[in-house]
Amino acid sequence: MSAPEKSRRAFLSGLFSPLKAVSGVPEKEAKADAAREQARINQMDTSTQEAPLALADFVAIVQGRHCIATTGFCRSCHERCPVPGAIEMDHGVPMVVAENCTGCRICHEVCPAPTNAILMIKRRPDQARPALPSLNE
Repeated sequence: MSAPEKSRRAFLSGLFSPLKAVSGVPEKEAKADAAREQARINQMDTSTQEAPLALADFVAIVQGRHCIATTGFCRSCHERCPVPGAIEMDHGVPMVVAENCTGCRICHEVCPAPTNAILMIKRRPDQARPALPSLNE
């Protein structure tokens, strides 16, 4: 495994560790989940440019009726999204740009609304999938 690949994996796993810590999942279960996720990542084919199916087949949408930004100030999903241009703010309300959304679920995990305002839905077959950077870069 090359150094850039290791650093990218460390970066991605670092994004999710604070989320698991506050999610109420017991530490033992969180460690088992992390081990399973690491095993899945290690089995991924890094020679292709396409996103893994688990990510590429889903896209986030904002449910306006639950979004705190419609009645107050919230930018959590916009600030934590790792993909530039995937979530844009339109008059203070987040809007997902489906062509850029990788389906990583970070926006869903960080949404502070009592009823989560970010819904992950299956991408339409005719909808283009975003190109992800290769792990070999």
